[in-house]
Amino acid sequence: MTIAAHESVGARLYNDAILMNTLGTVPMRLGNQWRASRKMGRHHQYVLTFVKGDPKEATRAVSG
Repeated sequence: MTIAAHESVGARLYNDAILMNTLGTVPMRLGNQWRASRKMGRHHQYVLTFVKGDPKEATRAVSG
């Protein structure tokens, strides 16, 4: 949905990455879930970078 929404206004997916977060409360939240079904918890985020127009020009614009 996010990619389609950006493409509908003329921006295209330029790059993607996975941002690793600290475990934080994941072990506490997943205790019962893990014991019941062995389902793992997510402790990362997907980061999508979009650009509208020329990527080199966009880089110059945000570089100062």
